[in-house]
Amino acid sequence: MTRSLLALPLAAALFWAPPLAAQTQPIPETELAALRYFLSIGDAPGIEAEKTRLQRAFPEASLDALLADLEVRSEEVDTSQIWQLIAADDFAGAHALIARTQQGQPGWTPPDNLVAVLAEREGQSRFEAAIETGELQALLTVLGEFPDLLTCAKINNAWRLAELQAAQALPHQAVMTYDGILSSCQTPDHVVATLQKASGVADATEMAALFEQARTRNPGMALRLASLEAELRPLIGKSATAPGASPLAVPAVETRPRPRGAAPVIQQVAARLAPAPTHSHAPAPAQAAPARQASGGGALASAQAAAARRDWASCLQHTAGLNTAAGASQRGWCALELNRSLEAISAFRQAAAGAGNAQLRRDSDYGLILAYLRADMLREAAAHSAQAKLTGQQQMDADRQILSRLALSAFDRNRYSEAVSYVDRLSRSAGGLDRGMAMLRGYALLHMNRKAEARQQFTAVHRATPGEDSRDALALAR
Repeated sequence: MTRSLLALPLAAALFWAPPLAAQTQPIPETELAALRYFLSIGDAPGIEAEKTRLQRAFPEASLDALLADLEVRSEEVDTSQIWQLIAADDFAGAHALIARTQQGQPGWTPPDNLVAVLAEREGQSRFEAAIETGELQALLTVLGEFPDLLTCAKINNAWRLAELQAAQALPHQAVMTYDGILSSCQTPDHVVATLQKASGVADATEMAALFEQARTRNPGMALRLASLEAELRPLIGKSATAPGASPLAVPAVETRPRPRGAAPVIQQVAARLAPAPTHSHAPAPAQAAPARQASGGGALASAQAAAARRDWASCLQHTAGLNTAAGASQRGWCALELNRSLEAISAFRQAAAGAGNAQLRRDSDYGLILAYLRADMLREAAAHSAQAKLTGQQQMDADRQILSRLALSAFDRNRYSEAVSYVDRLSRSAGGLDRGMAMLRGYALLHMNRKAEARQQFTAVHRATPGEDSRDALALAR
């Protein structure tokens, strides 16, 4: 299984495979989308699978020669006019000129540095416009399209996102944004400023988790963080939390309008992506107890007993004073059962960092991935899944959820070729697709005007598990 897919950026591929002059049957651009994507992320199995498929479909094409020729041809075009358009912030004009150039010279692809500068300037411009109008959904769309806007080098963007979330009465989402900053950025002044900003929206429990995160990631700042925590304590908890609401519960995410005809299948797929009951993934207390008793004592045993009877609140109480990796891991599972995702993330990070044996580290890493998914932190879940050493079953389950959500997200943003690439990767990884993902693939092909392939996909679904939705889909694909 290739793990690099889940760790690298999710943007569209930058590669184009040019047809050779000797070819009598050039490969259409739409057929090359998946190959370009797998080339961009270095997914060797995906590349080989796509090359095999293309070679069967276009037997006269010399794919190795096409790919080798790519770099040579990329610099043959005068790009000065494109650079001028970028400098003038005429991004639409730059994209249009790039498209016209590619039309005239199908083997050309814009240089990487040009693409990077165009994306950076266009993304920042759209970010500023969304901030100016206070349109959070538009801002999140921009960040989905330009993920490099949220880096430690551009930490001000992340701070402004959190401020907009808080201004729109979404304090828990703002806290998750601050938590994401603390998990990635370690410049001392940035850590301090992030905690200061978070204190205006977070409650006491959330701030305790944020400070724990900061201390874990920055052990050299212990004294400075202790002083800051004492300084901020009187300011924490000023923002109101809805009565009866769990302070770390993740609010529901508003969904955008769906493309025509696809709403039912999207809802079915989204329902399937809800994480399964968490205790089914956690190590059974009876099995884990012997290995953990030495470091956790009676409190850990009591926590495990509470978890066994699904008394998650008591489990959290018993683990509150435990500083061991085993205690933190148990706290993470129980917090996740209560939908306290941020607390679970913090606990699993502590457990994975301090685990003394491979099984505990592996289970804690898996719990952290599930917690990220529960908190809708898809990018973090993908990155951690790529580097964690999980069991085969854990890796398969994590990849299934992550790739399915990536496909759903791409479809939701009308990036249908990208959605098909993710679904095909999922199919290879899992050895097939469930009904929802198969239908999603069909709708993506339909939106790409590849009706014959969409009809073939819907027909296969309808033959295996006929339903009104697959019958309606077949009608649309005629």
